[in-house]
Amino acid sequence: MRFSFLSLIALCLIHVGTAHAQAPCTLITGAKVVLPGGASKVTNVTVAGEKILSVGQATSEKCERINGTGQVLAPGFIETQSSLGLVEVSLEHTSVDTSMTGKDSSPVPIRATFKVFEGFNPSSSLIAIARRHGITSSILLPSGGTISGQAAWVDLQGKTQAEAIRSEAIAMIAHIGQSGASRATSLHRLHTLFEEAQAFDSAAKDWKKNKSRPFIHVRELKAVLPVLQGQIPLVVSAHRASDIERAVALGGKFGIRVIISGGAEAWKLKELLAQKNIPVIVDPESNGPGSFDQIHGRADNAAVLEKAGVPLIISSFSTHNARKLAQMAGTSVREGLGYEAALKAITETPAKVFGLKGIGTIEAGATANIVLWSGDPLELSSAPTKLWIHGKLQSLTSRQSKLRDRYMTLPVKR
Repeated sequence: MRFSFLSLIALCLIHVGTAHAQAPCTLITGAKVVLPGGASKVTNVTVAGEKILSVGQATSEKCERINGTGQVLAPGFIETQSSLGLVEVSLEHTSVDTSMTGKDSSPVPIRATFKVFEGFNPSSSLIAIARRHGITSSILLPSGGTISGQAAWVDLQGKTQAEAIRSEAIAMIAHIGQSGASRATSLHRLHTLFEEAQAFDSAAKDWKKNKSRPFIHVRELKAVLPVLQGQIPLVVSAHRASDIERAVALGGKFGIRVIISGGAEAWKLKELLAQKNIPVIVDPESNGPGSFDQIHGRADNAAVLEKAGVPLIISSFSTHNARKLAQMAGTSVREGLGYEAALKAITETPAKVFGLKGIGTIEAGATANIVLWSGDPLELSSAPTKLWIHGKLQSLTSRQSKLRDRYMTLPVKR
C-alpha cells in the first residue's frame, strides 16, 4: 500500500491526537475545592499524570470521573517537624535512625554532614497511618547536637527511597540550649562554625595548596556552606523569646535564612519576626509553662503571629502522632486563627518557606498531592476518602485499619 507525503502526516497527527486523548486522567467533579490562599469553592479539578491539568475548566470525556459532591478537595498536608520513616519504636534503638553519636555514644555537637535521608524506610508502618489522616509530605528531621544535620523532604509514596525523596537536604537543623549544652555554649558553637566556614570559603583555593591556616573539620565547614550561601535555611529550635532573639541576630550577622521551630514565646517578638520575614513553626499545644523555656507560652500564639504578618507553619511536632496535624490546625482556629490561614499553615506556607515549587496548592500545573475529604478537613469526624500523591491514587489501608478489621468481628464461642 502506498501513501502520499500528506497522507503520512495526517496519519501521524491522528496517532498523536489519539494518544493524547487516551492519556490517563482523573476528573473530580462537584467537590468544594480549597484554592490558593485558603478560600474554597465548588468546582471541577482534572489531574493528568503527576500534575493538576485544570481547575474549573471543561475536560476530555476520556477521564475517569470521581463524584466529589458533598466532599472537600484540599492540598495534601505537610508535616515539617517529624521523623516519619526514621523511627518505628522510640525505645528500640535499632529502629531509630535520627541521629549520630561518638565512639562513646555521646552526642556529637556539630554534625552538619549527617544526611538523615539515608536511614529513611519508605515501608514504615507510620507512613500509612499519616496518609490516612491527609498527610502527603513530610520533612525528615535529624536530632541531637547543636547542629543535628541535614533535613530531607519526602512524599509519602512508593516502595523505595528513590520514589519518595524529593530533596536530600532541604534545611540544616540547629538547637539552642539542648543536648546538654548551655545556651551560651550553643550560640558560641554556631558563631564559631559559621565564622570558620566563611574563612574557609574565602581561602579554599589556598587551603588546597597548603598556603592558608589549617581548618578543623573541613567536611563540616563544606556542609554548612549552602546555609551561608542562602541555598537552604537554618531551622533553629527555640522556644524562649531571648533564644529566638539570638537566633534572629545570628541570621542577620551571617546573612542566613532562619526559620524558628517551636517558638512558644515567639508572640513576644512578633514585630521583629514580621519585619525580618522569619517563619515560625508553632506547636498549638505549647500554650503554657510546659518547661522553663515556654513559661510565657499562650494558646493564641499562632493567631497573634499570623495577624502580625509572620509566615506561619503549624506542626504536630510528632512522628507517631503526626496524624494529629489537622487537629493542631483546628486547635489554632479555636484560639483565634482564621480558618483559611490555618489551612495555609499546613499546606501552602510550608511548601513556600522550604522552596518546594508546585506543592501545597490546587491550581493548574501544581503537583497533584491532593486529598478528597468526607467533610471539613479540620473537623475530627472527617476522614480522607481518596488521596493522590504525584497524581497516583494511594492506599488508605494501614496496620491499624487492618487490626481493626481483623478484630471487628470476634469468632463466636460454641
